[in-house]
Amino acid sequence: MAGSTTRRYTTLLVGLQLLLATIVIAGSLSHVFSLRRAALEQHLEAAVGQARIVEDQLTQTLNLANLTLQGLAEAVTLPPEPASNAQLEQFQRRLLFLRSISATEPSGRIVASSNPDNIGHQISTAGWIPPSPDPAANFLRLGPLWAGRDFADGRPIPDNEPMPGDALNFVPLARGEAHLGNQWLFVATLNPDYFLNHFSRHIDPALATVEIIDWEGRLLISSREGDLVAGLT
Repeated sequence: MAGSTTRRYTTLLVGLQLLLATIVIAGSLSHVFSLRRAALEQHLEAAVGQARIVEDQLTQTLNLANLTLQGLAEAVTLPPEPASNAQLEQFQRRLLFLRSISATEPSGRIVASSNPDNIGHQISTAGWIPPSPDPAANFLRLGPLWAGRDFADGRPIPDNEPMPGDALNFVPLARGEAHLGNQWLFVATLNPDYFLNHFSRHIDPALATVEIIDWEGRLLISSREGDLVAGLT
């Protein structure tokens, strides 16, 4: 009888110890998961904050580019006067985020530019966003990613075509303006390196990647190393 009672107490004691161990392990796991959830929420908060900083910088940059292109028709002497090239160069030098500013005829042929090598090259804004039936629409339009340094040596990159991450590229901008009865299309080349340098000062590339994608899913700027893909779906 005494032996049976001892076994029962022993079994109860072992059960209580197992229960206690289970509670401790469950509590530890719960604490670990809580810490992980808190860390993820903190990282998400930081990522959202960084995304807002990037968005604000991009918005301010595009607003400044838009205002610059909007005022060019009255601020520079347009062709056939040759003075427009030097005037456009003066504007471009003040805007570090632009590689060049050019003026085109309604046909899209560049007739004046801060980069003389661009003159004579043909620009098509078909497929640029926002879409417009008028190539010289009087609002800012954004083109797809181009390979090259400027229009003189550049070409639009077809969707889903890989491109080395260290290759020269740019994003074209355009805005049309009417002046003295003539319609002009002003185009500029947005310099991705300007933004990438900013990213590198604020974001550790080993921990985060910044990508700017237009609303049609096309990649415009990326801090990701290795091959880039121009079109995303």
